[in-house]
Amino acid sequence: MIEHILIPTDGSAAANAGVEQGVALAALLGARVTFLAVVEPLAAINLWADRLDPHLTTHMSHRELQAAAWLKHAESVANQAGVCQAGCQANSRRVDQAICAAAHQHGCDLIVIGSAHTPAKGLFTPVSCARHLAGEAPVPVLIVH
Repeated sequence: MIEHILIPTDGSAAANAGVEQGVALAALLGARVTFLAVVEPLAAINLWADRLDPHLTTHMSHRELQAAAWLKHAESVANQAGVCQAGCQANSRRVDQAICAAAHQHGCDLIVIGSAHTPAKGLFTPVSCARHLAGEAPVPVLIVH
């Protein structure tokens, strides 16, 4: 029985479809959900890191604020459906690994992820990430198109 669903979000239309479908499924099953926003750090060459540091800090602050907004939206969808929810953020260059780690850490039984048919501007909606998850995740993965 599915009792806890992990729903990654990056604020894109595809991710929002995953949020809506995941919350609807949770409501049907009486499951709780955990939303995850993964913030990818800006890649920097070590040689220039000291010169880029203020820019890196600004970039990460901006991305973390975006992630907080994505989580707030997802949490409002769950609240409207009466689904028990929690939100968390992770910083990682490998979004698929961060999702797998969060599923394990939070004891999730299922991952629901929205995926676009073509790469989107979001962090992890491209089909390639969903395919990696389907093959590597510690729990079943439901891909919403």
